[in-house]
Amino acid sequence: MASYPNAQKTSATKADIEAYERRVMMELPLTELLRVLTRLASNIEAGVGIADFVRDEVKKYDLMEQTAPSSRAFMLSGRPGAAAGPFMREMAHMMCDLGFDFSKATAQFPGIFDQHLQAVLKAAEKTGDYAPVLRRYCDNLRQRQATRDAIINALSYPVIVLAVAVTVISLFMVMVVPAFKMIYAGLLGPNEQFPPLTEFVIGCSDFVVGHWAVLALLVGLPLGGYLVARKRNRNLRFTEDKLWLRIPVVGTLIAQLEMVNFLTTFIMLIRAGAILTESAELAADAIANGELREAAQKGADVFRMGHVSTLAKALATQDPIFSPASSFYTEMTNFEQTGSLENLERYAELLQHNADQTRQRLLGLLTPVTIIFLSGLVGGLVVALYLPLIQLIGKLAGGPH
Repeated sequence: MASYPNAQKTSATKADIEAYERRVMMELPLTELLRVLTRLASNIEAGVGIADFVRDEVKKYDLMEQTAPSSRAFMLSGRPGAAAGPFMREMAHMMCDLGFDFSKATAQFPGIFDQHLQAVLKAAEKTGDYAPVLRRYCDNLRQRQATRDAIINALSYPVIVLAVAVTVISLFMVMVVPAFKMIYAGLLGPNEQFPPLTEFVIGCSDFVVGHWAVLALLVGLPLGGYLVARKRNRNLRFTEDKLWLRIPVVGTLIAQLEMVNFLTTFIMLIRAGAILTESAELAADAIANGELREAAQKGADVFRMGHVSTLAKALATQDPIFSPASSFYTEMTNFEQTGSLENLERYAELLQHNADQTRQRLLGLLTPVTIIFLSGLVGGLVVALYLPLIQLIGKLAGGPH
């Protein structure tokens, strides 16, 4: 791996810099990847060769690094090109010194260039039409990232509210409830019983205070064990994916989003010049849900082996979502008969629109439901603590106990 010109600066050791380079080789930030690919497409359209573009990027990177106050400051600066520099150096070495073509060079970085880009680059090499292929791939990446960001942003508020509520309720049970218990015990007397709701809340508080370590283990161990098992066990993840699809509304949303992933990847590969069987197989790999991905992969295999005459029929044998009664089957059949991608693209856009609406309605309901639930929980705790006070007032007034 090429070393940095400023590797001897005291603020960053050579080992620090090489460790940073290794991390960049495994994964490049999405913004940097999009910047590199978009600039590459623009340069190709202007008549600049790919190898020349890579060399120019390395020169710019070297110049920026030399003018930085320190190597570490440059690595952490977030300036355009700072993260991509080590990767571009290796690309330049492979293409200019070793004679690799662009697709072979990018294949050395699977953590940066996924298999879908590899497929479209190989297809583009046959025609030399790199620029539109790269732009479509960038558009596909941006669309998928925008969907993920929208879901994360919509979930952030309910998650924050829930985290704050859990913290407040925990402090309430540990500090406030025991204090009220002591006060009421002194006012009501040893033989006086608390109301049932108050007894329940006090019992929960006593358990939390006396057995917090056991409670933490009861919650933490199963959760941690599940996360570890989920990471290592494919069958567990597959079962979880199946359960998600069975949840009303949520399952429909997941199916719509996965269909969009399949179709946009499929269309991108076909436009790049990839053959139908390869496009179907790679589009199936773009599906995140395990059950739907396996169904699409099996359908693509059935079609590749020639057991059925069309891809639509092959997919229809694997999952009801691709059944002959579905709109997907109709649109895919129309594409295979006519070879026109326009209707398939419009169908993908319609699915994306429907999925966006479903997601907005679902996430729009999540916030008020979360607030109502937490309000009821906190209100119940407050009522439980004030019931003994009402009982005490009745006792002092001579009313019924």
